[in-house]
Amino acid sequence: MHMPVELLDYTKADIRIMVETQWERQWRSKSAAKEPETTAWINEYVQNDYLFWDIGANVGTYGLMAASRGDLQVWCFEPETANYHRLLQNIGLNPELKVACAQVAFSDKTGDGFLNVKHGGKAGAANNHLSDEGQGVEVYRMDDWRRIGVHDQPDHVKIDVDGHELQVVRGGVETLQACKTVMIEIEHEDEGLEEIRAVFAGFGETMFYRSGTAYSHRFVRSTDG
Repeated sequence: MHMPVELLDYTKADIRIMVETQWERQWRSKSAAKEPETTAWINEYVQNDYLFWDIGANVGTYGLMAASRGDLQVWCFEPETANYHRLLQNIGLNPELKVACAQVAFSDKTGDGFLNVKHGGKAGAANNHLSDEGQGVEVYRMDDWRRIGVHDQPDHVKIDVDGHELQVVRGGVETLQACKTVMIEIEHEDEGLEEIRAVFAGFGETMFYRSGTAYSHRFVRSTDG
């Protein structure tokens, strides 16, 4: 059976992804153009480092982009089941890239939780969020996940978790402080941008607010900037 596979619109490498629906073909295969700030961050900062974390990876397009930037390991974290299955397929289509994944969510508490799934669990859909009911999911503080012994300190972290960014940052202060760069997608300032900026300001000269748009906010270690 022919697999509906297309190349991602990423000019730095040939990355293959599954596109079973018109929606995926229109949006997910055009991920580089859809989020130019994230793509530019990957191109500028992610080169031959050791470890990259993609938190809220969806179907893995940006994690795959990062993995193509050199001999580094990428970990993609995606809690929603349909997205996670597509993520596994997309990783399998690019065996030359060092990408692994885990079906977990990150927040400010570690334990069992629920994911409110939008759009009927369609692969590639966004706006899923932690809730009091829905799909069961393992939830970790980022710092706790790193301490369980499976993962080392990442060089770069991307966070795109549909309004839950502040809770993820609260649970990962130690990890984020030691990163080279962090990219956080926040669509509205009332979703915690000011507190997130205050957290990074608390790191002193280690990291600073490099740039921001209405959607993506970039924090960079001062020695790189």
